[in-house]
Amino acid sequence: GGPRRPRGGATLTALHLALCNFGVNAFFNVGLAAGGAATKASFLLQSAVVFTPALAALRGERVGKALWGGSALALGGVGLIASSGASASPLALLALSGPDLFFLAS
Repeated sequence: GGPRRPRGGATLTALHLALCNFGVNAFFNVGLAAGGAATKASFLLQSAVVFTPALAALRGERVGKALWGGSALALGGVGLIASSGASASPLALLALSGPDLFFLAS
């Protein structure tokens, strides 16, 4: 079926979403405080458009070619925007450092 929701109705669902949002923001801020670059942070945070269908495929869900293509296109666009005006190569966004792991965890 569809996505799983916590049992207990709307209140538990809202609590679950609030805790997930808190976790995302906590890891993001820790990564920035640890010296991570905001440009790379935004790139890694938006890479969820690729991680989401990949995790769905690992769960056995069917992910169509159009979704993979759209995800790749979106990730490429984020990479172009994140690297514009930067002195480093766009490939430098793929090199991970310690603070970047917090961004990926978010």
